[in-house]
Amino acid sequence: MIVDRHGRLLGKVNLLDACVLVILAALIPLGVVAFRVLNVETPKIVSIHPARSSSNDVITLTIRGENFYPPLQVRVGPLTLTPKTPADGRAISVELPAAELPPGEHDVLVMNPNGLTAKSAMKFARLVKPDIEVDAFVRFQMLRAEDRAFLTPGQVFQDRDGQEVARLQRLGRFRPAVERIRLGKEQFFERAVPEHFDVTLRLHLLASYRDGRLLFGDKPLEVNAPLTLQMPRHAISGKVLGFPPVQGGLAAEFLTVWSHLPAGLVAQIAVGDAQREERGTVVAEVLDIVGERPSGTKPWLPSGRGREVASGDVRRDLLVRMRLALDLGTPPVYRGTLLEEGVPFTFTTSKYEVEASMQALLTGRVKVLEVDVNFENLIPSLAEVIGAGDIGYSDKDPLRARVVRVISRQPSALPPGTMFPERAPERRDVRALLHVEAHAPVNSEGTYTFNGKELLINESFILKTSSYKAAGVVLGFRELPGLRRLP
Repeated sequence: MIVDRHGRLLGKVNLLDACVLVILAALIPLGVVAFRVLNVETPKIVSIHPARSSSNDVITLTIRGENFYPPLQVRVGPLTLTPKTPADGRAISVELPAAELPPGEHDVLVMNPNGLTAKSAMKFARLVKPDIEVDAFVRFQMLRAEDRAFLTPGQVFQDRDGQEVARLQRLGRFRPAVERIRLGKEQFFERAVPEHFDVTLRLHLLASYRDGRLLFGDKPLEVNAPLTLQMPRHAISGKVLGFPPVQGGLAAEFLTVWSHLPAGLVAQIAVGDAQREERGTVVAEVLDIVGERPSGTKPWLPSGRGREVASGDVRRDLLVRMRLALDLGTPPVYRGTLLEEGVPFTFTTSKYEVEASMQALLTGRVKVLEVDVNFENLIPSLAEVIGAGDIGYSDKDPLRARVVRVISRQPSALPPGTMFPERAPERRDVRALLHVEAHAPVNSEGTYTFNGKELLINESFILKTSSYKAAGVVLGFRELPGLRRLP
């Protein structure tokens, strides 16, 4: 018999004792597991490798740290993964399907079985492989002398993986970096910062186009967006000013009318909005919003006022200065549409689509004009610095080519207080004769344009140099025969 009449198992072991031993044997491994689960320390992530990838394949992501105990989970952005954990608890590897991650930076977390979680200080960057080439104007400020020596046409920039991402095409003028001291709403002084420089570059960028957005690396590539380039010892950051027009065609500026726009749409429209081809090349862009008015009325309001009063179902018209990439040939044709006054064409961005019509061609032949300007209501210190030889720049040209030269100055042509009767008594007026590069009218009814605006007698004129900005009134102008550019 297995159990005898005295209750012993096989005549040797008491049955009750045997049951107790079996239960204890079963509880030992459970206790070990419970001990490990309840006494696991908080995990710690020291490093991840690789920290960035543009691959669309499954990659092995290695995480090194401390206190990695199974069963644990790893989260990379929205993905939850199960790793294979070595016995030492100091490194884990997961198979990461990179194609399932959206472009951008993603948090990396490790969770132990007791719920304690570690978050990596370094994020995993999901990059998009460059598939298009884009030119852009980018302004960099506060560069050091060593940066200036490095920046030469043809210079190649690489990312942290050693892949080429940008090439320098054109180099603007290096100018002393400045800190600006405002003297009022329209006037300021700029003071040089020693051994630092500002410069605008035309860069050829390797970018990508995803979900209606242009990306440089994993960052949006658009007007006013930051852009970072890696130098030999450090990175420099700048701001995108704009994009040159499409290559292979003729770029021209037009004054266009956008009619019957809902108030909500008007609020979305901004300088820098662009229409792109499938591969991201700019074919049309907004340079300036010149004026606004309620639809059905004639007077144009200054840009900005229309948006303040627009509400409800009130429709608005916009007067917009645009740059279009035209098909080669004459007369001008934009994407199959002959651009004549009043002929509509479609402008499409990632945010909206509108129907515009051409009002006037602004880009005509460049002529040098002699312009007589009376600068008014200046503080004394600014009135003293305006003088012959000063060079002015167009704020519409990212590379700041010189377009104005002060030829001479003389006393004001108007009695003090003519334009500003309530001005402070210490304010001064200065009259100056300028040589100005302007665009000639394209027909007998047109007018000269400067800095994107019509040049008219008794209208305002802004002189902007590297050290000051002054506002005045045009007294008169004449064309200088034989000159097309300032010497």
